[in-house]
Amino acid sequence: MAEKRLTTEITEQFLAGDESVDLSEFTEVDDDAAEILSRHKGEALRLDGLTSLSDAAAESLSKHKGG
Repeated sequence: MAEKRLTTEITEQFLAGDESVDLSEFTEVDDDAAEILSRHKGEALRLDGLTSLSDAAAESLSKHKGG
């Protein structure tokens, strides 16, 4: 499977309600995108496709409170 990176631009599309964005398809996440997602107050984040995560991204995502 090819690597698929979750960028800030794609994250903003997801947060704007773009239902075509499926977070579970991404294998990597940019640090900035992880920081933005950590502040998301909506439903749980389905990031089960991630195979690579920087320490900064992991720390940001660990702060997510969910819905």
